[in-house]
Amino acid sequence: MATQLVAPSRPALTRHGRIRTAAAIAGVAALAATGYVAGTTIGPDTSAPTRATSTDVNPSAQVQRELNRSVAGQYGSGSAAGSVVNPTAQVQRELRASVAGQYGTAR
Repeated sequence: MATQLVAPSRPALTRHGRIRTAAAIAGVAALAATGYVAGTTIGPDTSAPTRATSTDVNPSAQVQRELNRSVAGQYGSGSAAGSVVNPTAQVQRELRASVAGQYGTAR
């Protein structure tokens, strides 16, 4: 009787082993994707916020009066109801500068 020599080979993965390996790979991929999404969503912005160039946030007395009359005329106040207010170009510029100083310029 002659004995046949068999070369050693890797053991074949069973069906259960292949499913377990696939699940482990899918889990690692899901963790990597979650980390990437969380890092790009929650992480710091790449650009620094811009600051307003104007620091004038205190409009003049004339601007305050015209704004007060304008708001009172729009929303109703006993003393200014029905009055029409047309602010001057200077007042409008000061108001824009004041708002830009408080909230920044439009992008």
